[in-house]
Amino acid sequence: MKENLGLQHSPVPQTFARFIARKDRSQLLGLAEHYKHASVAMTARGYVGSDFDLHQLVNHESREETATALERLLVSDRLAGRMGDRIVAGNARFRGRAGEQVRRDYIEFVLKETDLRIHACDYGWCVFQSETSRCGGEVAPSEAGRSPSVCLECANMVIEARHAPYWRDRRARNEALMPGANRMTAAVLIEAIDQCEYVLNRIGGDDEHI
Repeated sequence: MKENLGLQHSPVPQTFARFIARKDRSQLLGLAEHYKHASVAMTARGYVGSDFDLHQLVNHESREETATALERLLVSDRLAGRMGDRIVAGNARFRGRAGEQVRRDYIEFVLKETDLRIHACDYGWCVFQSETSRCGGEVAPSEAGRSPSVCLECANMVIEARHAPYWRDRRARNEALMPGANRMTAAVLIEAIDQCEYVLNRIGGDDEHI
């Protein structure tokens, strides 16, 4: 008799699904294929096994990540990216002790009354809105379409001080390639370096304590 290989008995699928939920909901396509589900909707709604519901996990993790990001961004006075500029211009009321309750109420409202979700990547936060997404994502940022250069031109992008190491490393890697670059390559490298300089200047990324 064949051994019962029901997925509900293995911790690996749950761990994998949790990673997917935290990082990129578009990866549900891959999850559906991996488990041979009939559709992405079927994957998102439920899961084989009575002790695990992928839809609930995805929603919970997305809400947690959004709340964490909002808490950080609403108190910051140094952000980069087009969405970052908008947030800094209007978040004074959320800062300091006086803004604590206002901030908590606002975050609770966003999570309860809207479908806004904020997605993390190595170089920033995406306050995702499909209508302004330059990467082509429909329900979340597109892994295939997004990149630092694309995201910097996107209305959804926010970068804060915690992302400074990525931008310093990107600048250093491009600077290291300059001595041997031809004219066309050098132009591309200079553009990337300038992008890094812009971000680091806006977030104070070259400060010693970051």
